[in-house]
Amino acid sequence: MTVTNSKIIFYHIPKTGGKWVKDAMLRSGIGFRKVNNRGNRKGLRFYQEFNLVSGHSCPRITTNRDKLGKFSFCFVRHPLAWYRSFWCFRVLNSGRYNPLFPPDKAICLDYEEYIKGILKIYPGFLTKMFQYYMGKDLRLVDCIGRQENLQSDLIKILDKSKIEYDKKKIRGKKYYNSSYRKQKNSLIINGKTLREFCVLSKKTKQRLLESEKWILDNFYNE
Repeated sequence: MTVTNSKIIFYHIPKTGGKWVKDAMLRSGIGFRKVNNRGNRKGLRFYQEFNLVSGHSCPRITTNRDKLGKFSFCFVRHPLAWYRSFWCFRVLNSGRYNPLFPPDKAICLDYEEYIKGILKIYPGFLTKMFQYYMGKDLRLVDCIGRQENLQSDLIKILDKSKIEYDKKKIRGKKYYNSSYRKQKNSLIINGKTLREFCVLSKKTKQRLLESEKWILDNFYNE
């Protein structure tokens, strides 16, 4: 869920470590409340295109009462890891698909074919979704962290926001809630471990990266 308090607002983009971030903030003494904009008519196109639940509200549809004057932030994730994580979550755990959410439309039991389906149905989906939250010019939020550096980036963000919190309670907090990490070396699919199974051909990988070039250029151009 997207959450806020009197000083900050955190926009939880799906599959970017948001649950860990919220637990870490609570652990460090930062309280918050849920942002719910289900009745906001400005969000109609947002919900129609991506069919995201209200808990994943973006700045465009969050009320001024909830966001003005507050330090805002979110996290992103590398496209290769995001799609792999989403596929693992859907196929290996929940089994609950949303036929209106673009990444769900291509769900199948073959990871390579799944990514090919995404590239056919909605190339650049993740870029479009990230831009809903932060804008093409990255001006809709004050600070953006990377899921790959959850702990250190969250500390940097909270320090920048000048909110009071217990930094020691965040340092050392282990990452969790990763379907892929928990099972990558143990789960066998068609005779391969999950790590071996979730590997894309060179051609498909390149096509996926090209479709999400905006994300790579803005956050992973190292």
